[in-house]
Amino acid sequence: MRVGVYDSPPKVFRTAEGGYAGIFPDLLARVAAKEGWSLEFVPGEWAVCLDRLERGEIDVMVDVAVSPDRAKRFAFSDQTVLVNWGVLYARPGFALSSLLDLRGRTLAVMQGSIHAEGEGGIRSLLQKLDVSCTVIELPSHEAVFEALRRGAADVGAVNRLFGAGHATRYGVTETPVLFNPTELRYAFPKAGRFGDTLRGVIDAALASFKAMPGAPIQRLVTDYLSRAPEEWGTKPGATAGAPVEFSLSPEEKRWLAAHPLMRLGVDPSWLPFEALDPRKGHLGIASDYTRLVADRLGVTLRPAEGLSWKQVLLGARNRQVDLLPAVSSTPERAAYLVFSDPYVSFPVVLVTRKSMPVPTDLAGLGQGPVALVDGYSIQELLRRDFPHVLQVPVADVDSGLLAVTEGRAAAYADNLPAVSHALERLELGDRLRISSPTPYTVDLRFGVRSDWPELVPILNKVLATIGPRRRAEINEYWITQRPSEERKMVRIRNQALWVIGGIAAAGVGILFHNRRLRVQVLQRERLARELERAKIETDLANERLKDLDRLKSMFIASMSHELRTPLNAIIGFSSILKDEWLGPLNPEQKENQEAILRAGRHLLALINDVIDISKIEAGVLETARDRFDLGGAVAEAVDLVRGAAENKGLELRVEAAPVEMHADRRRLVQCLVNLLGNAVKFTDEGRVAVTARTLAAGDGGGAWAEIAVADTGIGIREEDLPKVFGAFSRLVPAGDARRPGTGLGLYLTQKLVTETLGGELTVTSAYGQGSTFTMRLPLAAGG
Repeated sequence: MRVGVYDSPPKVFRTAEGGYAGIFPDLLARVAAKEGWSLEFVPGEWAVCLDRLERGEIDVMVDVAVSPDRAKRFAFSDQTVLVNWGVLYARPGFALSSLLDLRGRTLAVMQGSIHAEGEGGIRSLLQKLDVSCTVIELPSHEAVFEALRRGAADVGAVNRLFGAGHATRYGVTETPVLFNPTELRYAFPKAGRFGDTLRGVIDAALASFKAMPGAPIQRLVTDYLSRAPEEWGTKPGATAGAPVEFSLSPEEKRWLAAHPLMRLGVDPSWLPFEALDPRKGHLGIASDYTRLVADRLGVTLRPAEGLSWKQVLLGARNRQVDLLPAVSSTPERAAYLVFSDPYVSFPVVLVTRKSMPVPTDLAGLGQGPVALVDGYSIQELLRRDFPHVLQVPVADVDSGLLAVTEGRAAAYADNLPAVSHALERLELGDRLRISSPTPYTVDLRFGVRSDWPELVPILNKVLATIGPRRRAEINEYWITQRPSEERKMVRIRNQALWVIGGIAAAGVGILFHNRRLRVQVLQRERLARELERAKIETDLANERLKDLDRLKSMFIASMSHELRTPLNAIIGFSSILKDEWLGPLNPEQKENQEAILRAGRHLLALINDVIDISKIEAGVLETARDRFDLGGAVAEAVDLVRGAAENKGLELRVEAAPVEMHADRRRLVQCLVNLLGNAVKFTDEGRVAVTARTLAAGDGGGAWAEIAVADTGIGIREEDLPKVFGAFSRLVPAGDARRPGTGLGLYLTQKLVTETLGGELTVTSAYGQGSTFTMRLPLAAGG
């Protein structure tokens, strides 16, 4: 039986042994074992698998969501295995709180996904809401997240299981938007070679699994879903970090037993490949491969500290270093090293000043010398292939880039990731550029002292167990690491100390040559000490403020993730239960379910308000500048509160002439919804009216709009008016269940109006008669 499979753990995934496992394959394997079937897994991208299924090239497809459109193309099992739904994720630095935020943005979807197409798909939802955005189709969910990571898309639609397992690795952010609950089943060709027999047998087996004591099907699903996402690519009972099996000969095992400790020669400053940090030890791509080798061989690999790269090579030549984890093979090094297979490869590029012409290649560098790290393989290659190019030896990557910056070299040559990392760390991107490639690549290997050739085949066996996905994860992690702020501060502090040292030396010279100035010098030294103490105290205060700001950011991020994630699940499951996807509810159950849903949405709105306020106060709230019709924005806000007003029998009046604005439309609508929601909440009878007009020149200039929300509600006492816009300010009796709230709505609205939209918010009120809140906003915010 031919089974269509793709990669979407924990539902279905390729194992390290080359087979397929997951919830759907494991269940199918149980049926096959019972029936005596032989399974042949046919892998492919999602859309390709569906096309094969429709053409009858495969007999069954795992993990297919049911929809009316698909029911016309395929036959489905009657038994549902899982219920899943779609989730929107945002690229780093972009916040999305509702589908309305997608206006004018770019959305990435997986081609053929149920969450992209069909009645409940994201395209249909956007069309119903009249939200226009650019939609790009990609072959897989991995490609969707990669597009978000690279900034090629603002938002991506994936299923919730994939998102939970991969969001952290790609650095994307889960949004509150959940949609399209779907039932996942097995799918079959409409006219397959087994007819309906195959579907009937699988349905009967699944039904019997569900009915068995202990519900083995439920145990299997729970086993996969209860595990951490990083363990989803392994079968139940396996450990994600367990050593991978490989075969060593008896001679190799004896050799390892005789060499339990090996000395590593590490380049002290060559990130992202490797570096030695006094506190963190061995870092970089090579460090991850070194740990994998040490763990799987059961040996200790200890870095030799305090050596430059030149000294590392000398130590390898003199047998004082046993193993170099990040080295290229060259004829010169082959005299004292033997090499493993390469585990990573990157191109070598040239870095030049932006002010000089771009060289076409190394041959075009006859006009000036090239800076090269002393002892790097590129030195040997250039001497052989480009003897006319003058070389300037430098100690490390930083020194090479600074030599180009200062004009002591025309270019610096090194591999692309190391150059990119150093340019960002040294903040030289405005003066230097990666100008052209070279014919060389850096193939990193383990270099072993030449009298230990037995170690090389052992290393190659271990390297062969590190699959392409793990290799890609290691590269991605280290190459995308941003330079440490701490290292930048150390560099700045060291530069300051050199300056201070120079001033002190000059003072000593003056004192020695002119004793008459002794008093002035001593006074200056005292002032310098006082200034230094003040500087140190200021630095400590600044560091403390930075620590507090970091703690605040950590708190916001933690609250955003730790609270919103379970709330999204509560809201999603409540929606599924309320809509009776999992079976009918009696009236009391449905009422209770609606209460859970209302409470969850209220709490999620509160969390979003707190996060928005924190971002405003930190100055990091992302804003947009949209051209839109003010009347349309007012109408949208009114529609969002119309249901609540009609439930209370209130009249809604709207007077808003067409006016073009250039501001953040989403934040304006958010402010209006807050004001209108408050008006409806505190008005028991009568009406709520909203008016929008441009101000005449005599009223403050023609470049302003005035939006007023008036109600006939309970009003505000005069002595309470100064408290209206305070944080957590509640002006109703405690425990008034008819008017719930936290007192954050008006505080947030006032912040958005004044600090984001550049306007002002005022209130007038007569107790017992009603209130009017008025926003005055520039028609072109910020401009």
